[in-house]
Amino acid sequence: MSLVGSPSSLELNELNWLTELNELGWVPAGTCHLYAGTCHLYAGTCHLYAGTCHLYAGTCHLYAGTCHLYAGTCHLYAGTCWRKCGLRKDKDTQEAAKELAARKPKKPIAAPKESWLHG
Repeated sequence: MSLVGSPSSLELNELNWLTELNELGWVPAGTCHLYAGTCHLYAGTCHLYAGTCHLYAGTCHLYAGTCHLYAGTCHLYAGTCWRKCGLRKDKDTQEAAKELAARKPKKPIAAPKESWLHG
């Protein structure tokens, strides 16, 4: 699976990005993390920074390098466990989402070159 897109395509307004994420209902809640275990965000080969990096970890960003949230065929919905994660929109989740927006870098960050990152 090839990942497509360019850094310029990632320069999204934080509010638009967060609003879209909220509207899609994909804000993780409870123990459902974007990068937890074998539940890979991008259908197996694009699991960002391996299984211990969660959405709100601060140093790991959705838009890092070529691992894009909405780029080309590398979609948020490509994984198989997403729809069973029991996402919800409660107060704690909304607060965490606000923190995420505040932590999102202004420019995309280059992904590390470790071989495991690229499958």
